[in-house]
Amino acid sequence: MSALSSPDNDEIIFIADIGTTTIKASLVSSGATGSDRNSGALLASLSEKNAQSVFGLDVISRVLYAHHNGVEPLQKKVLSQVHDMLKALCVSADVQPESVSRSIITGNTIMLHLVRGLSVSGFEMAPFTPVSLGEAEEVLFGLPAYFPPCIDAFLGADAVCAALYAISAPEARFPLLLADVGTNTEIMLFTSSAFEEGGAGTYDKLSLTCCSTAAGPAFEGGVSGGRYTGSELVHMLAELLKAGTMDETGLLLEDADSSSASESGFLLAQNDIRQLQLAKGAVSAAVDTLLQEAGLSVGDVGSFVLCGNFGSALNTEEAERIGLFPEGLSSVARYAGNAAELGARLLVSDGMKVLAKKIAASGKLIQLADSRFFARRYIERMNFGS
Repeated sequence: MSALSSPDNDEIIFIADIGTTTIKASLVSSGATGSDRNSGALLASLSEKNAQSVFGLDVISRVLYAHHNGVEPLQKKVLSQVHDMLKALCVSADVQPESVSRSIITGNTIMLHLVRGLSVSGFEMAPFTPVSLGEAEEVLFGLPAYFPPCIDAFLGADAVCAALYAISAPEARFPLLLADVGTNTEIMLFTSSAFEEGGAGTYDKLSLTCCSTAAGPAFEGGVSGGRYTGSELVHMLAELLKAGTMDETGLLLEDADSSSASESGFLLAQNDIRQLQLAKGAVSAAVDTLLQEAGLSVGDVGSFVLCGNFGSALNTEEAERIGLFPEGLSSVARYAGNAAELGARLLVSDGMKVLAKKIAASGKLIQLADSRFFARRYIERMNFGS
């Protein structure tokens, strides 16, 4: 847990980003800064493993649990944890709980359904029909709670908040490509800026193409018994290619044993590499598909923003070398941290709420399962190398 000093006489707001694996929460002070972008000063922050993991490690397991037992046990579990986090943050920031005036709760679409006690039966099979995608205002822990809008079943409010943070950054250059790589990878392409002309608050030129793809758990510790981080896996694959002990099809050659060992001494097995091929092929092909839909090439991209845990220690040049991202993106890449929570902090501003709604409403969603281009490019992108 981290804490900073609290400004006097400012509104104190509780922020929570409820992820499937991790919940990140913070207290922010909303002062009259005169800037939408800087309206949430951090007072304290905290991160914990999502206690719902006792019902299943992934969202599908929790949806199935809810099918047999209802959503109430899952809702109670997460609300109890989030309430405890709120109280812990108040202690850390040395503020009284009654001083907290409101809350902003973001997360993926399924997690927000579970927090709000909404049925998740619509997520059990295609075409996946959420009960609610729009923004909502409710009361949690005696506080008014704002839930940002979602885009679809697998592009949630966390993706909207991450996009809000990325496109409003002073360093943003357009077209802007945003990627949160994980078990469910969200990719968003903004081809014009909400701030290009007329300043913040106009939003008239915002254009978004987006998709999500099931990359599987490979880059989140889902291979080799979870012994590696995603960035370490990328590094190992890049080194295998560089050393010539793995060919472009992913086949480990006879002298690969020493090169496929990590610093901790574990080996990367052939089956691990095959899982990684499927994951990186899906991610790279999804990027290609968004660019193709927008009529753009890699060279047109002004900013490539990575967010989430996977991007924190990722060497983007190595990621490009193994073909996780199309060649040319590493030169405009930057890491934006936990952009979902950072974007949620911006929602203390009414102007940023307007932009969040614009992002959710304007997105042109590409269904990759229906795209012949994606299917063809997916096969091509499974080979290693850009």
